[in-house]
Amino acid sequence: QRSEEGLDAFEAGQPLPTLDDKHLAFLLIEAATMGVPLTWREVRWLHARIAEARDTYVATAAAPDFRVFDDDVPDGSYGFDLEGAGLMFRTIGLPLGTCVAEFGNAASKPLLDCARVAERLAN
Repeated sequence: QRSEEGLDAFEAGQPLPTLDDKHLAFLLIEAATMGVPLTWREVRWLHARIAEARDTYVATAAAPDFRVFDDDVPDGSYGFDLEGAGLMFRTIGLPLGTCVAEFGNAASKPLLDCARVAERLAN
């Protein structure tokens, strides 16, 4: 119910004040690894969040936070909870868990192409 209400609110352009996009993405991915089947609607929405995360975490503007050893990045201290869109940085690897989840649901629509992931990991 929470995911349906959250998705309805985001699609209507009125996100719930208690559930931002990053936390809804976390909720959906975590639920999928625990056996709640994802729908195609949820997968499409998550794919959009993954694309947003990719775009912001590799953007040139993110260089000071993500490429701290580059010559053009000033010296200093940097936090571990980096800001970006789509997915929280500390949970960006969670989608991989849907490929190996012990309690995954066979009725779930696939979030990732797990055969492709396995192939890349083998190389």
